[in-house]
Amino acid sequence: MGKKARLDAVVNYARREHDKTLRKKPSLSKPLSYRWGHTLRVVQRGIDLAKKENADIEEVMVACLLHDIAKLGDLEHGLEHGRLGARKVRPILKEIGYSKKQIDNICYAIAWHVDGKAGFSYEHTLEADILNDADKIDRFSTYRTMLKLKSNAKSYRNYLRTVRSQLNVLLKYKQYPPTRTASGTKIFSKQLDLQIAFLERVLEDNDLTVLPKF
Repeated sequence: MGKKARLDAVVNYARREHDKTLRKKPSLSKPLSYRWGHTLRVVQRGIDLAKKENADIEEVMVACLLHDIAKLGDLEHGLEHGRLGARKVRPILKEIGYSKKQIDNICYAIAWHVDGKAGFSYEHTLEADILNDADKIDRFSTYRTMLKLKSNAKSYRNYLRTVRSQLNVLLKYKQYPPTRTASGTKIFSKQLDLQIAFLERVLEDNDLTVLPKF
């Protein structure tokens, strides 16, 4: 099986897991839609970072496609979702035709990406770092911040409270970025700079919303 056929098989598997969960639990339509969109964005970021860092692009693509498979499928969420997902996809990757080394690398990246604990001993890989960075870049993206602001925009007071809270979070991560590659850190920092500038401007504009002193 060639590279394209293998990747098609991985995508089809992930979509089947998504669709199966949606049929069982239609109430999860919105979070599943977000999770699939997140997965696609992580894949795109992963490809870009893999090229910049000279990593194995196919392994990165597969790890990114399957990194949240436990959230697309009907498994436990939380900190265990990476380790659960890695165990779930191992036999699938074997069926698709990946080598043992490729499977070990992919499963390690998936298991490790949540909290830096794979649950088994394995030599750390660049591909795992890239999955981590691609995931973190999307988690702290402008889109994610927009969703957070939108969900708390029922009142102007709540909106400003969310702006201040998110600004504090971004300033913290600007100082201590969770990324591990040079390329990932550069992208992460740039997108935080844009969001920080916007949120600070929102607060500055709010401070101007007063009568002048005579």
